[in-house]
Amino acid sequence: MDKAIFELSYEGASADGHYLDFYDATIALMGFQRSLAIVTHAVINDEVITQTPYLRGANILISPPESGSWKTFAVVTGAIYTIAQIGSAPKDSVTGNLIGSAYDYVISSTLGFHVDYDKTLGEQYREVQERRLQMPIISKSRMDSVIEKCENSIRDIHRPIVKSRSAVNARIKCKVGSVSDKYVGQKFTQNSYDRMNNKRKSQEKSIFEGKISSYNMNTFKGRVYILDKKRPIPFELEESARTTENINVITTNLADNASDPNSRHFSIKFEGLTTESITGRLISIMITGIL
Repeated sequence: MDKAIFELSYEGASADGHYLDFYDATIALMGFQRSLAIVTHAVINDEVITQTPYLRGANILISPPESGSWKTFAVVTGAIYTIAQIGSAPKDSVTGNLIGSAYDYVISSTLGFHVDYDKTLGEQYREVQERRLQMPIISKSRMDSVIEKCENSIRDIHRPIVKSRSAVNARIKCKVGSVSDKYVGQKFTQNSYDRMNNKRKSQEKSIFEGKISSYNMNTFKGRVYILDKKRPIPFELEESARTTENINVITTNLADNASDPNSRHFSIKFEGLTTESITGRLISIMITGIL
């Protein structure tokens, strides 16, 4: 693919003199690389990874930091795949622009800003379909899973701002081909950090139907694929719900789904209290009972 260049720059405090706290800068760069790798892999492969060494189909390179506040560049490049294309847009610009738009969607959503999937990424994917390009179309539910996996990494990008305070804010820009730089997501600040950590817990129970995909008997935590959300959600059994009967239902459902993961028959109904982002994205469920 034609390279897509992502610029991460910090401003204010020591960053204006081209310095950042060493440890915080290291953590921030790891968050930058990891979140970009997860998004890139999802766009290319329509698959959500948890560890960046599993990135397939692209490479992410880094260039030395530059002066002018404190900035560094990540270059996404590599042989992605062959696109059987009808139309005039080069395949490289399509892929690179989709990565930039997906990263924009993920950062803005993680920082607590509402982004309309249908009017952003959804619109781009409709254009891909109209041009008959053979490439994955990522659903909103899949993007919600990407957001979940990127949350800690995007939190880490804030570290020079909220820990050592060697910077006041940060921005990410993207450049693909000859197109001018454009900002990706929102500005990273103390307020954006507080905003992404501002979660809403429900006071009333909701009923869900799903399939257990993982469970830890020591922590009473796991993940459940919620059928109407079309994605796995972290859960924890409330202390009063940690009965032998409930645990047997969960472990039996986990075993059934392991033997036949595509069967809707192996689902359970339960009630629980939810934790959501301030934009209403479901983050986790505290299971209070199995129905």
